[in-house]
Amino acid sequence: QRFLAIDFGIEPLLSVTSTLRRHFRDVIVIEAAESDFLLIGSNDSRGTVRPNLVERIQAPQVSRAISRLGWDSLLALTMPAINCRTLEEMTPVGIHPINGFDGQISIRWPREISRGANKSAELHQYLAGKSQKLLDWVPEEGQSRAVLRRLGEIQAQGDLIVKYPDQYWAYRKNAKEEVSKNPKTLISQIDFQVNKGRLDPEDRRRMSYFGLLGVASKSLKVEDIQKLERFMSPFDPLISPFVSQEIAELYGRAGHPDPVNELKHRLHTIYYAGPGDRSVLYLSGALDLIQAHPEAIGNPRDRWMCCDSLLQMLKLRWDLRMSGPLGLPRIAYRDANLSLGAIEVTLASMREQAPAAGISPEECRRRLLVLQRTLVQPLQNYRQKLSPYLTPSELANKGDRLPPGPENQSDKKQPEPTVEVQAN
Repeated sequence: QRFLAIDFGIEPLLSVTSTLRRHFRDVIVIEAAESDFLLIGSNDSRGTVRPNLVERIQAPQVSRAISRLGWDSLLALTMPAINCRTLEEMTPVGIHPINGFDGQISIRWPREISRGANKSAELHQYLAGKSQKLLDWVPEEGQSRAVLRRLGEIQAQGDLIVKYPDQYWAYRKNAKEEVSKNPKTLISQIDFQVNKGRLDPEDRRRMSYFGLLGVASKSLKVEDIQKLERFMSPFDPLISPFVSQEIAELYGRAGHPDPVNELKHRLHTIYYAGPGDRSVLYLSGALDLIQAHPEAIGNPRDRWMCCDSLLQMLKLRWDLRMSGPLGLPRIAYRDANLSLGAIEVTLASMREQAPAAGISPEECRRRLLVLQRTLVQPLQNYRQKLSPYLTPSELANKGDRLPPGPENQSDKKQPEPTVEVQAN
């Protein structure tokens, strides 16, 4: 059962868990997101967390379901959880299970919702130090070499996205080195599971992916590009988060033969990115595609709303960039110019297409005014602050649209990604 506690303190959560503990032998609480809990109850004598937990969470049907979130299934076992014993210890005497006669929900919960307080802080302060990772409950499985390797791959994927914004191709080097220098066959032999030197199926799948990527990069045929889609699932932390951007850039290099599918992959890259992603060129590319190929979103209202959403996402990405280190000024200046160019064209299109989208002139005016004040003006000011760090030739760079990848020649030696550094 899902329990969304955004407007609640700790008491409603404990009331619900007390009710579940009355009817189930074992109850655990998993915090899936901030103030968003998953409550699980079981009457199995072995409890909720049973042996072979890692094997069951990596079952094909579970992996497919979790991959829709852009997650590796093993990542679910790293979420904080509270077991039944801790729930019992942390529940005060005055907290009673819910029943149909005391009117607890209809009388007390509305008062709790209207109570003025920082309830999220109260909730997390109360739960501090009481949760563990699900993997901590099965230490033998959690410390296996295969699990530690997989968690390392997940961490490496997240680090790449944060360290190399707008340089998605950086993953290729890591993935290839993992297969060639640290194959799973070696891990199996260390664990005394003899594999007779044969390549592990996942490593073989990664090699197949890079082979098909090389073919698609050379031919730029739609049928070759579409073959890459099958590597999006099951989830592989070293390649799956980057497949959609590879496909989108290949469609762009091929002259946008399928703008609908290209936009689908561009949106997947944007909206399934992690919270630390500071990439902005992908958003500019998506906005440029919509303006150049409006048939990518046939419905005018859907197109207008998609542009609005992308501009809001662009604001969030630039807020994240501008709050951190300056980085390389010439790169930041180029990215700002590209973003401002895409924003200008998109705002003009939204203003023109508002009647067809069913947006009233006043609603359109107000929304565009908000975007002007919260996105355009701060970005223009940021670009102006970069000027002292630039040479005249760099200042003349208006941000011509450059291929974000090294021409996607995956079978050739890849150039090293550019690491952002603090400007003096």
